[in-house]
Amino acid sequence: MPGQLEARVSQLKSQPPPKREKLAAHLLDYNAQMGASQATFDNINKLAEGALVVMTGQQPGLLTGPLYTIYKAISCLRLARHIAKTYHCPCVPVFWNAAEDHDLAEVNRLYMLNREDEWQYLELNAAKEYQGQAVGRIPLEGWDELWGWLDNILPDTDFKSGCKQLLQESWETSANWGEWFSRLMLKLFGKYGLVLVDPNQTPIRQLMSPVLEQVLKNPLLPARLTIEAAEKLQQAGYKIQLRRAAKSCSFFIFEYQKRQPVSFSDGRFYTPGASYSPDELSSMLQQEPERFSPSVVLRPIMADYMFNTAVYVAGPGEIAYFPQLKAVYEYLQVAMPLIRPRTSLSIIETRIGKVLRKCGLSPIMLQKDVGQIMSELTRQRSRLAGSALWEQTRHEALEPLRRLRNEALAQDQSLAAAIESAMGKIAWQLNQLESKTIQLYKKKNSTLTAQLKRAKSYLFPEQQLQERRLNLFYFLNKYGLDWLDGLVECTPLEYGAHHFMGFTISAL
Repeated sequence: MPGQLEARVSQLKSQPPPKREKLAAHLLDYNAQMGASQATFDNINKLAEGALVVMTGQQPGLLTGPLYTIYKAISCLRLARHIAKTYHCPCVPVFWNAAEDHDLAEVNRLYMLNREDEWQYLELNAAKEYQGQAVGRIPLEGWDELWGWLDNILPDTDFKSGCKQLLQESWETSANWGEWFSRLMLKLFGKYGLVLVDPNQTPIRQLMSPVLEQVLKNPLLPARLTIEAAEKLQQAGYKIQLRRAAKSCSFFIFEYQKRQPVSFSDGRFYTPGASYSPDELSSMLQQEPERFSPSVVLRPIMADYMFNTAVYVAGPGEIAYFPQLKAVYEYLQVAMPLIRPRTSLSIIETRIGKVLRKCGLSPIMLQKDVGQIMSELTRQRSRLAGSALWEQTRHEALEPLRRLRNEALAQDQSLAAAIESAMGKIAWQLNQLESKTIQLYKKKNSTLTAQLKRAKSYLFPEQQLQERRLNLFYFLNKYGLDWLDGLVECTPLEYGAHHFMGFTISAL
């Protein structure tokens, strides 16, 4: 990666700075409306002058969604800072608010640990009636439902009122989910100059139009190129992430507020409820660009067309898409950025760390069954429960009978069989006694068992990583908004491994 990054940065620095005046003007206006800081405005001005871009993005989930959204933003910020410092060139972190996505079930999920370390789950009932619409356009309804749930879940701390104020003020000044997400991200990361982009905004749609115009001329080609790439990857033994129908187009059209898929056959475009001639769709693109929305195939290409991205910071699922998109990038004459995995991280609070240290366990060991862990700990800590002692006992108890059986084999087969049966019964009794001994010790350590179960649920909820469930406001409510600054500075830039971070407010 370092060599590739240096080559990519050198390549972009050697080219004439791209013209981004229209894009910068819109971003200044939009980010100002969302409450951006001066650091963000400064970065937008750098964009207008041709600065490099590190980009990432995510759908606008409740309270920013699971922690991995936050880790994407932090990875983006730190990598942009690294490029600027290492290669002596301006580099701007950009976050793509994927507000056009229409998978409401994916974003209308909020997981929190309650005061007893039990996982709780919320779906806003007020949002469910908007299924099928772009999630960023969904009106904000149900504040009392949301805060009532949070107030009951989160412990009372010195920082709870500050969290409520941040959430409520950003909610009350936002018209929809997309705006609320942008305001929260700018409040959390604005001091670092993060720039927010919402593709639902008409100026962004207008800037995307040249790519869509080219796609409309050969609407099935992106799908065909994606399918051909998939076949090659499959033959090489890779798992396919993007599966496209041969007649599917790589964009959606909004009809009656819903994002509808588009297919093309016999010279016409079809949605589930309408059909269009190429001229009709071309005219619609000129007059109403906000009605067009890119699919997963076109979304990164359109973003990179506008921003000339140096690096895109992606999650594991996104990374798997890009090998299938290379030919589409080339067809549309857009430079493909380097793809960098986001930092993957679990945060270990002090109380969880104490349990791990007390047991001599690494965090990854909690992926095992807790009963198995307790059996291993019991054997380690008590000689009476140790496997070596029981193996020795079995050997000493059965060895005389083995010798007796061997003597009997040469003289009386029935006697040898009786001795063999007796050996089996004794071995069974010893196994039962060993199991009972271990269970007795485990029962005496019931408090430790409960602590390990809580630690496992905290780090690996339902065998998932913490970052795929827990929300940032669990920590902000405990440690305050300034806690996030420590996380930004302490998060490692290294990728390719999952990091377990022992992270407490005292470490800040």
